[in-house]
Amino acid sequence: MSRSGDRFYGIIAFIVLIIVVVGFFKVQKNREAATVATTNPPALHNHPDSYDDGAATMGGFYANNNDDIPAGAVAGEKILFFKDEKSMRDFLDYARQRGVKILGVIEAAGIVRVRDDANFAALGIPAGIVGEDYNFRMRIPEEIGASLDDADARENVVGGRVPVGANALSQLGFSADDLANSARGAGVKIAILDSGILLDHIALRGASISQIDVVGGAPDTAESLSHGTAVASLVCGNGEGGIVGAAANAEIVAVRIFDGNGDADSFTAAAGIYAAIEAGAQIVNISAGLSEDSAVLRQAVEFAISQGVTIVAAAGNEGLTALAYPAAYSGVIAVGAVDAENSSAPFSNVGDNLLSVAPGVGIVAAGTADTNVVTSFSGTSASAPLVAGTLAAAISDSAELGTAASAQILSSEDLADKVAAASDDLGVPGFDEEYGAGILNYSRLVRAPGVVVSDVSINDFYVRAASGGNADPAIFVLIQNRGTVWAECSFRMELTFDDGRRATTNGNLNLQPGESVARGASVPERRFEKGVGVNVQIIMRGIVVAERATYLEPAESGE
Repeated sequence: MSRSGDRFYGIIAFIVLIIVVVGFFKVQKNREAATVATTNPPALHNHPDSYDDGAATMGGFYANNNDDIPAGAVAGEKILFFKDEKSMRDFLDYARQRGVKILGVIEAAGIVRVRDDANFAALGIPAGIVGEDYNFRMRIPEEIGASLDDADARENVVGGRVPVGANALSQLGFSADDLANSARGAGVKIAILDSGILLDHIALRGASISQIDVVGGAPDTAESLSHGTAVASLVCGNGEGGIVGAAANAEIVAVRIFDGNGDADSFTAAAGIYAAIEAGAQIVNISAGLSEDSAVLRQAVEFAISQGVTIVAAAGNEGLTALAYPAAYSGVIAVGAVDAENSSAPFSNVGDNLLSVAPGVGIVAAGTADTNVVTSFSGTSASAPLVAGTLAAAISDSAELGTAASAQILSSEDLADKVAAASDDLGVPGFDEEYGAGILNYSRLVRAPGVVVSDVSINDFYVRAASGGNADPAIFVLIQNRGTVWAECSFRMELTFDDGRRATTNGNLNLQPGESVARGASVPERRFEKGVGVNVQIIMRGIVVAERATYLEPAESGE
């Protein structure tokens, strides 16, 4: 062979050697990256722009240690978030070939629920993953105060609160003329994420209801539909059995997220929200919740809000100083429960994100023992659909809200602001954790812009207990200008003691629209042992325009 030929083959051999060396170091680098990714699994992310290609290599995947999973998490399950649809589909193909159990897929969001077992752990980190989370259990809320006709049961179960009965909508500010309007809610679509609905209940006949099942399989019994049926009847009840829905003519999408045993989870609830959005729902009611913050549920809620969908959620029935999720999420209309006298129900969770309250004690609703059954329904599960239905009725009845909704410029934030502005303040003045902005008032919600209304109301009474030194307790009255113009008026509060003696407090008020104030008087402890009668009058230009009386006992203390 010539010298030039030797030189040619030498060059070729050198090039091959370089390729082999480079390939070796590349393999080593990939192995190191896989080791790092296994030791430090991807942090929880909710947004695709947080994706890091460097962490998306195949290696041993971080597996749940079921002994250390958070309370409420489902053992042996994991929820995965993917960068895009292609990444998700590549993973699904790859995982199924290797025996990984796929438990659910939310295609619209690139989210997959898997069985976290040895097959899954052997896969390595899926390419295109941007985060992972646990799946949390959810249950239909326990029924509260089923027998509210019995005074002892009422005291034991709901703290002696007064049942609302069939008066929930009147309490929410609906007039007789409003209730005579059978077109309430027309043109508005409400999704009810719950157990499913007994469609042939007498109170629901004639209602426009479609159903979506994200669980799979039929419910075990009609009784398993009881919660969703009661909730739906408060939205679209036709009046049979005294069950009048807030939005009788709204279009209902019943999204079944609970199985026949009353069980659901954060993944299924999130899938229900995406299904509701896909179905064109403008309002989503969720009368259930979690005690844990769930990434998959939070992402679904945030996406719904970004699409202009309003989420109304129950605060929860555990009597906690923290709201259930999704009620606790920013942007959600979180609803607590009050009784017929607007006193906070003792079971109703309270917290910073509580926006409003609604009737939730002993409300007439549909039952499922048979299609004619009427039941007494208590809980924030009842309060939330009353607000959801009231919002739907307002959108259909208010030219301002209806026009904005038709033009798709009525955001969920706008609607939440409307709820706050149209709520009658309760408790201490302004927002508070127990009542939020107060109880929603339909007449204020649908009031046309520019209408001149003079309306000063007596909303609530409360007792501030004695504290420190020789301080005496004090009785307060909450007064609000619910009108649209400044109000100059005076008030007169008369206290009547058990011995017949009386004391009077007077004062002048100058309130801007929506403003609420508390005015009160101290009461000697010795004269408050047996309670005090209270009568308050609001006077304008010498005329009594509002008057309210109550009887307060020392135990009725608050701040």
